Amino acid sequence: MRELTEEEITRVCRFIEQEVSNEQLQVELIDHCCCLLEHSLGEEDDFDNALMRSVGVLSADGLPSVEAELNYVLLPKNQKIMKHMLYIFGFLAAFFLMAGQTMKVMHWPYANITVIIGASALVLAMLTLLANVIANAANWSSGARLRALTGGFGGLFFGAGILLKMLHLPPAGVLYILGMSLITFVFVPTFFWHLYKREIASA
Repeated sequence: MRELTEEEITRVCRFIEQEVSNEQLQVELIDHCCCLLEHSLGEEDDFDNALMRSVGVLSADGLPSVEAELNYVLLPKNQKIMKHMLYIFGFLAAFFLMAGQTMKVMHWPYANITVIIGASALVLAMLTLLANVIANAANWSSGARLRALTGGFGGLFFGAGILLKMLHLPPAGVLYILGMSLITFVFVPTFFWHLYKREIASA
């Protein structure tokens, strides 16, 4: 156990300020992190590794998840309803699209209507997500906003493309390809890069 130097405290502050945007939460996390470091840091320990261990103690999913939970608690009622709608429509979309595709492969009845229900739910889920991001842009970091917008528009175009394809309407192919392109070349790489960085930081 040893006291942190001014330089080490500054490094803690800079790290947390990069991870979290809420100023009051920054103060609380800096205080907790410094306390953890002072109790666990030995003279021979590497400071960066000790800092990552302390952050892992505070939150295994990374500090942005702490801010996300705080923001959710502070959300107005209408925004909480929007979150519930997103999860409900997201579940319905995944369930019916997967079930519909399985039914089509097996040539079972009602496959098309099942896919249509799934695509419709996906469109509704993505519209809810985009509305949430646009209405609360200040609460999202730039990286999270990029992932949410590309995933939202990609999912929206993808779902609309499937829906129009099942109804044999003209712009189906364009929307499908545009949606898949956004998801494949923008959303998936940025999403997994974010997960990779978070896992490395907490390792």
